[in-house]
Amino acid sequence: MPKILLADDSTHAQRMGTKILSAEGMEVVTVSNGEAAAKKLPDGNFDVVLADVFMPGRSGYELCTYIKNTAKFAHIPVVLVVGQLEPFDPDQGKKARADGLLKKPFTPTEVVKTVRAMLQLAEQWRLPLVLFAEGGGGRPGDTDFVGVAGLDCHTFVGMAKLSGLVPLVGVVSGRCFAG
Repeated sequence: MPKILLADDSTHAQRMGTKILSAEGMEVVTVSNGEAAAKKLPDGNFDVVLADVFMPGRSGYELCTYIKNTAKFAHIPVVLVVGQLEPFDPDQGKKARADGLLKKPFTPTEVVKTVRAMLQLAEQWRLPLVLFAEGGGGRPGDTDFVGVAGLDCHTFVGMAKLSGLVPLVGVVSGRCFAG
């Protein structure tokens, strides 16, 4: 059963979020401020965090930044929650590395759709990445190009972005003359 942490100072939003997600077979833990959410994280084993942007203690932006900067929690998708009439700063959401945005008042369809997408991300992110590559290097023509030893390609750039975020395994078959 997926476990969701819903951090929102609105008891109405907590009740609605709990009702919608519980009906979908999810366990929901609610807290009313960012500090309480941060304290719940170590014991919770949460799959997704929904964090109100404007709540006391720590804002949703601050909670998201804390989660993404803490290795133990960085894999947890964070969805920022904001009221229809409240200002939302997309740059601040991007800087906090939020994975999604939900508008209040909640509609069951949007909440379920968003949380299910985040659960898929959580599942994907917990899997290690394995790269299979052909050995090579040192053959005629291998060094006759401009670039950084052939490492300036999309695969290596993508691997570098994932470094420290997910387990990475590289498997090379054949001879490799690196070094």
